[in-house]
Amino acid sequence: MTEEILWEGEGIPTWLETPVTEVPALTPPVHTRAQLLPLNDLTWEHFERLCLRYVRTQSVVVRAQLYGVKGQKQHGIDLYVRLSDPLRYEVYQSKRLASFTPADVAKAVDTFLAGKWHDKAKAFRILTSHPIEDTKIGDAIEAAAKRLEALDITFEVIGQERLSEWLKDHPRIVDDFFSRAWVEKFCGPEAVKQLTRRMNADKVAEYRVRLKKFYQMIFNRHDPGIPVPMRIGQDELQLRDRFIVPEVYGSLPAAAIAREVQKQSAGPEASSSKELGGGSTLVRESPSVGEIKVRVNVDRWLSQGRRSVILGGPGSGKSALLRTLVVELLSEEPVFPQAAVQWGTLLPVWIPFSFWTTLNTRLDSSVGLSECLSTWFRQHEQADIWPLVEAAIEDERLLLLVDGLDEWTDETAARTTSNLLQAFVQTKNLPAVLASRPHGFERVSVLGSEWQVGDLAVLSREQQTNLVIRWLAIDRLRKGSHDGTDLNQLEDDDEISREAAEFIRKLAKSTDLLQLAEVPLTLLLLLYLHLQNYPLPSNRFEAYAYVADHFIRDHPLARRVAAALTSDQDSLTPKEIQNALAYLAYVVQTDFPGGIVFARDVRSRLEDFLQHDTEYGLGLSRQESREAFRSFTNLEEGSLGMLVSHN
Repeated sequence: MTEEILWEGEGIPTWLETPVTEVPALTPPVHTRAQLLPLNDLTWEHFERLCLRYVRTQSVVVRAQLYGVKGQKQHGIDLYVRLSDPLRYEVYQSKRLASFTPADVAKAVDTFLAGKWHDKAKAFRILTSHPIEDTKIGDAIEAAAKRLEALDITFEVIGQERLSEWLKDHPRIVDDFFSRAWVEKFCGPEAVKQLTRRMNADKVAEYRVRLKKFYQMIFNRHDPGIPVPMRIGQDELQLRDRFIVPEVYGSLPAAAIAREVQKQSAGPEASSSKELGGGSTLVRESPSVGEIKVRVNVDRWLSQGRRSVILGGPGSGKSALLRTLVVELLSEEPVFPQAAVQWGTLLPVWIPFSFWTTLNTRLDSSVGLSECLSTWFRQHEQADIWPLVEAAIEDERLLLLVDGLDEWTDETAARTTSNLLQAFVQTKNLPAVLASRPHGFERVSVLGSEWQVGDLAVLSREQQTNLVIRWLAIDRLRKGSHDGTDLNQLEDDDEISREAAEFIRKLAKSTDLLQLAEVPLTLLLLLYLHLQNYPLPSNRFEAYAYVADHFIRDHPLARRVAAALTSDQDSLTPKEIQNALAYLAYVVQTDFPGGIVFARDVRSRLEDFLQHDTEYGLGLSRQESREAFRSFTNLEEGSLGMLVSHN
C-alpha cells in the first residue's frame, strides 16, 4: 500500500513543492473612495437641513436656526447664527439650484444688502450644492468679497467640494441624508462599523411616519377637545390645530440667576420682571436665589434641559402638551421650534405611566420599560411597530415621554415603576419629559440634578383670547359657514375676534368665572356652553352640571329630532344614565387611571353593573343590559369622556 502511494507521487516535479523565490512587481488594484457626495440629489428642504447641520458644527455657536417660514420675507438669508466668541451674527443663504453661475453670486449679495441683516451681520456666506471651481465663478466671488469687505462684512462661498470634505468626518450625517451604502462608499468600511446599532435612514423615516399616524389616531379618539360636532366627510381635528403653546414657571439658567443676584444686591427697588431672550418674563419672588423661577414659553424652557418634569393641576393641559409634543416632533414643521433644535434628530416615544404601573401591579415580577412598550403596542394591535421602537432603544436616539406619574392606584407598584424608569433613562443616557400632578409627583418622584422641574402657568388673558378665537374658528368651519376658508384665515376674521373679546369680557365680570378661565379645560367647558347658547354659570360645578345635563338629555333628543324620529329610543332614563356614568368614572379611576379606555374594556363592566348592582343597578336581563348599552353609544366619544370626568 505504501509503495503504491509513493509511486503515484514520483511524477510531480520537486520545484512545485518549494516556496516562490521571485515576486513580480505588480501594481495592486486601486479602489478609491468617492470624494464628492451627490448634494444636488437632495431636495431643497433636505439641503437646507444639511446646511444647518454644517453651520452648527462651526465655531462657538450660541444659536443657529432657519430664518423665516414659507411665504415670509427672508431679506436675502435662509439661516442665521449667533456666535459667542466673538459675539456676532453670521448669516447664510443656501443655494440648491439646477445650476450655479456668477450671476447667482452677485444676485445673492444684492438681495442681502437690500435686506435688514447687513447692518448687524459680520459675515455672509453662501452654501451651494454645486462645484465653484470655475474661473468665472471664482472671479465673481472675489468681486463680491471686496464689495462686502468695504462694509466690514466677511464673504465666502462654500461649495460641493468643501461640504463633502466636511462630511468625510461625519458618517452619521452621511447616513441620515444619503444612506448606509454611501457611508461605506464615501467614508469607508471602518465608518460603517461605528453605525452597527444605528437605524438607517429608511427605518428612521418609517418610524416617524408610523408612530405619528398611530399617536394621532389614539390621541384624537381620547382627547378630541371640546365636542364641536363634525360634519360627515370632515377630517379629524389635529392636536396642533386646537393647541396653544403654554407657559411654565421654570428655573432660570445659571447665567440668568447670576444676573438676578446682581440685581437683588443693587437694592430692594429692583424690578420683578426681566427681559430674557427678546421677551418680557415675569420672575416669581422667592426667599432664595436658588429657587428663582420665571414664567417662560414652555418650548424655550424644554430646550434648555435634557430631562424635564412638567407639573400641573387637573385640566391644566399637561397631558395635551405631552401628546402634542410627541406628534409635533414626528412632524416636518413642529410648532415647538426650540425643542426641535434640541431633539429634532431623536425618535420620540410616548407611554402612560398608569399602563406601566398596572402591569407591575398585576404581575409577580417587575416589568421593564421595553416589555411595557412591547405590551402597549401589541394591545393596540400595533405589534409591528414595536420592532421599530426596539431598534430606536438600541440606537440610543430615543426621546422618552411619560404621561401621568400621579396616575396609579398602588403606591408600591408606582414607586417600583418610577425606579425602573429612572434606571432606564440613566443607563441609556436618554433625554426624557415627564408630566404629573404636583401631589402625585411628591409621592413618586425622580431624583438627580439633571432633572428640571416646571409648573404649568395659568392661561394669561392673551392666551385665553387666542384659545377662544381658535375654537370659534373651528366652530365656523364645522358648521360649514365659511367653506373654502382655512383655519388660519378664520382666526384673523374681525367678527370672530370681536366675539372672543366679548366672551372674555363676560367672564371677567365674575371672579369665579375668571378663575375658571385660567384653566384650559374649564375655559373650554364655558366656551362650549356659549356655543350651545347656554347662559354662563356662576361656578365650575354648575358648568359641569350644565354640560352633563345637555349631553344626557338635550343632545340625544336633538339628534333624534334631526333624524325625524318620533319615539324615545333610549332604554334608560337620564338619571339611570348618570348613575351608570358615575360607576364608569369609578372604574376608570380604579382600573384605568391613565384615562385611555376602549369600549371593549368597559362593556362587560357596565352590563354587569346594570344587571347585578344592588344599590343603583336596574336588575336588567343580559339582553336588556346589552340593549341599554346603546344609550351610551348615542353619546359622542368626546362627550362621553367629558361626562365621565365630571362624574
